Amino acid sequence: MGTNLGWEYPPGVSGNEYEIAGPSWVGEIERTCGASNVTITVKRVDDDALVPLDMDECPWIDGEVYAETFQGVMSWTCPLCGKLHEETRDDD
Repeated sequence: MGTNLGWEYPPGVSGNEYEIAGPSWVGEIERTCGASNVTITVKRVDDDALVPLDMDECPWIDGEVYAETFQGVMSWTCPLCGKLHEETRDDD
């Protein structure tokens, strides 16, 4: 059982969980999405109506995204289509 400053975590909790330890790195990075078969919602200029567009590939290219790393995996979500991306990181 993990201990921390004289008290113990509940059974099955080590203290290294994301909810307790948090990410080891956070920041903005430049990424391209390119996810396949996505739906992107756009706002029409003439009446501000939201229109869903089905696309073969997300057009998010070389844009700044918020990312965080936890236990060697960097994750970020495309701000255009909402796809979660995960990349293995050796420098964590």
